[in-house]
Amino acid sequence: MLIGASRRGRLSTLANPGIGETVIAGSGDIDVHIVTHDHARRARSAARSTPDLSRRRRLAGYAVGVLGPFALAALMLATSDLHGLSSEAMFFMALVVATAIVGGRWPATACSLISGFVLNYYFTPPLRTITIASGDNAIAVVLFVIVGLAVSSVVGLAARRTAQAERASAEADALAVLSHSLLHAGDFASLLSGACSCSGCGVPRSSLPTAAPSKPAARRSPRWLRPMSWSQSTTTLTWRW
Repeated sequence: MLIGASRRGRLSTLANPGIGETVIAGSGDIDVHIVTHDHARRARSAARSTPDLSRRRRLAGYAVGVLGPFALAALMLATSDLHGLSSEAMFFMALVVATAIVGGRWPATACSLISGFVLNYYFTPPLRTITIASGDNAIAVVLFVIVGLAVSSVVGLAARRTAQAERASAEADALAVLSHSLLHAGDFASLLSGACSCSGCGVPRSSLPTAAPSKPAARRSPRWLRPMSWSQSTTTLTWRW
């Protein structure tokens, strides 16, 4: 029996055995051969090497996550009489969520850490120091960082799933267009041109092979419309039925 090597890591297979481990455990006297491939045990590394969000969005997320806490702190310092520590923490939490939506998990993680430092330094007594006088305030700052990291992870995962769903929808539309072209294309060149346009190859139509033009089939008229003829041996009018 031949099976392919799993893409899952060793730790994940220990916690939840996959198809390969299940087949080997239940094979008995049957020989099982595992065939390796380029993506074996590399599922997570492949996911890291191909980010779901674009580079522009990730850069925008880092800009919001790094510069946003300081801009928000400046705004709240100018209006310090209108809010307290709890509302200030909520403002920073909203900024972490916005960063996760824009740039994903890692920009939101950076924003959460920077926001925790800014919240401690500018708004937690004693001010302008990294020490915290009250135990309740220390717990509040620590919980803020932990919740911010959790929220950034969840929102970043949701953003990645949304990007994957959009790509899957685009691929489904491309397959629908190709299937329609397969049924209605006049020649091979038109079908190949449609496939290249859907996949983004950008191959010019002039470089595609052209098929020889087919001659239209001669249409035969119905029998009752065929011309009548005289028989050579008799003068009787006959029809060709």
